[in-house]
Amino acid sequence: MFSRKTRKGLLGGVALALAGMMAGEAGAAGAVLLTKEICTNPADIIVSHWAKLKHGASDVYFMKSTGEVEKINTETDFDDLANVYVSAHGSPTNVGGITNAHFASFFKAAHANTPDLIFFSSCSTGAGDVRKLTNEKYGNAIGSLYGPLNSCALVGDGSADLASAQNLYSVSHTDDDDFNTVADNIMDVWSGTGEYKDTGVTWKAACEAYVDPLDTDDLAEFHDAVYQEFMVDAQSDDIATSHNYGLLIKWNNEGTEFDVCGADHAPCPD
Repeated sequence: MFSRKTRKGLLGGVALALAGMMAGEAGAAGAVLLTKEICTNPADIIVSHWAKLKHGASDVYFMKSTGEVEKINTETDFDDLANVYVSAHGSPTNVGGITNAHFASFFKAAHANTPDLIFFSSCSTGAGDVRKLTNEKYGNAIGSLYGPLNSCALVGDGSADLASAQNLYSVSHTDDDDFNTVADNIMDVWSGTGEYKDTGVTWKAACEAYVDPLDTDDLAEFHDAVYQEFMVDAQSDDIATSHNYGLLIKWNNEGTEFDVCGADHAPCPD
């Protein structure tokens, strides 16, 4: 069995729908920003597809560890989109393995125009200073910056539907034994016995090959294949063998809404 931390990490980063509802941007176009942490497990990429389904945020970008932001599946400039959803495993001190200070600087360099909204779908980032540091790069003019104060997850409360799930932190779930079984199955397919297409390597290994050095074409194809494999095609009838991510969403049943700060709210905390 994987540790409690690993299972939380599997769901970490999936926290976007609440942003649109709170900020009145439901259905609005936006950018999804990914990092190398997409290779940890399927969570960050599934969030990207959720952002598309829930908010129309279909333009996907990738922030390299050195700070450059590259287009993955779009010709639209990152700077042209006012709503940005950051999907990356994180902590109070980093976003996708990038320190808060560096992330803020990298983001500003890639997005000169002041965003209306930045949503950090990145566990525990709301408990750190990345929102404050990023907002300061824009003269504290960003309207809304969202962040979870603890581990975060999609909450379906009985439904496996990706688009209708809520996004909360400090989430609880039902069906503990089944939940753990499916979470372990997902990780086995991702980085154990599963093979990505006919490449001869695992999904995790393929992902790592596509992000360093960055291959945008292969990563765009991989991005769509993850959703297809772990949400659409994965069976959900036999729990013992299922790697359907939607079941985890279904069994998550309650949690706490994300913290928000910015020009339209209270100042962002240190």
